Amino acid sequence: MKDTERQEWSRHYDMLQWAVVTIVSAGAGALVATSFGTKNIWPDISGLALTVLGLSYVASFRNFRAHLHRQMEDEQLRTFLANPGHTKYFNQWHLFVGSFFAIDTVFIIRLTDKAGYPCPVGWIIFLSMVLLVGAIWRTGIAELKDDESA
Repeated sequence: MKDTERQEWSRHYDMLQWAVVTIVSAGAGALVATSFGTKNIWPDISGLALTVLGLSYVASFRNFRAHLHRQMEDEQLRTFLANPGHTKYFNQWHLFVGSFFAIDTVFIIRLTDKAGYPCPVGWIIFLSMVLLVGAIWRTGIAELKDDESA
């Protein structure tokens, strides 16, 4: 495969990634609004599942793109495509995962309040989500690892 084909595949996965982000963000926003409008716990559980699923998809697309970028022969093109949102102080991937984790925190707080769970159960749910989201974050960081080694 030539670099131009890899670039097209990279763009394809990038477009899929943004489509997933759009759908998951809209769904999570609707579930947050529903959560505050009802006493049922289903919007909170659904919101947690949706955000984790969305993060997993985006992390897998980032891995596909990282694999394509590793094989590119043009170093400037590889550097440009691998991590366009990287600056000295922050990275889009970290902000993306952080924003979805903030939404998850809202869902966890609402879930524990509605279900009447005691505080320790809320902390167990929170720490479980920290571990799960952390594992997904590590999966999606493949491009950053390549960028830092170069």
